[in-house]
Amino acid sequence: MAWQKNGEDANPSLSSLRVIPWWTDTCVDFIIGVLKWLPNYYRRPIRILELGSGNSTLFFLSKGCHVRSYKSDSKWAAQISTIYTTWFTSANVGSSNAQDPDLILVEYAPTILPNCFSHNIATSDIIIIDADPRDIGLKTAIDFMTTMQLLVIDNWNFQCYSEIQKSKIIHDPSLTIMHFQQQNGPFRHCVKDKFGWEAPHEWVSSIVIHNDSIFNRCHITTRGLPQKPLGDHPSILDNTYNLFDQKYL
Repeated sequence: MAWQKNGEDANPSLSSLRVIPWWTDTCVDFIIGVLKWLPNYYRRPIRILELGSGNSTLFFLSKGCHVRSYKSDSKWAAQISTIYTTWFTSANVGSSNAQDPDLILVEYAPTILPNCFSHNIATSDIIIIDADPRDIGLKTAIDFMTTMQLLVIDNWNFQCYSEIQKSKIIHDPSLTIMHFQQQNGPFRHCVKDKFGWEAPHEWVSSIVIHNDSIFNRCHITTRGLPQKPLGDHPSILDNTYNLFDQKYL
């Protein structure tokens, strides 16, 4: 799948499904904002590493990203692959040894997850933790991520993440964490969205980045968009690569 300039949808057939990740609305808005400029900056497709396949897998594929997705349920992973290949006739689904495929689905056992997951962190741009074993996945991501990665943690408020791992992130002076909470409604549930859907529980999706990352250096907003240097007006960048060369690097 070719890189699309200015964050255009690389797969019109798939994007017509309006697939949205199961994260909080404002977290999704943030990632959509990032995908408007990050491919232009790198001049290549964005590489996604995710623990948990689903809507997010199809969402990133529709944006022209290359996705490596780990899932313990082989039947569910097969469904994702079928949907993708059905809606995109030139879909490139490959194995770990394939040459630059759009999608790699990896079935794993929890005991071997840290080893196989960690080997692919350094070559990824965005890491997603959204399936069990969440705490193991989070620990592995934090231990191996560098200044080059952005980490998405869904359901931060759930007890499946240990306080040890949360504290490691919160108290690490080299990291910045942003929490995106779905607006609470009655009984501390989320309010209904415009389609009438309401989450049955409190819901927080979080983003973690290094302070020395490009995301911090460009003064990224909570909408995922870079700003010009202080004193200038925020801007969606048309010529992101050149502007970043001149202003930030």
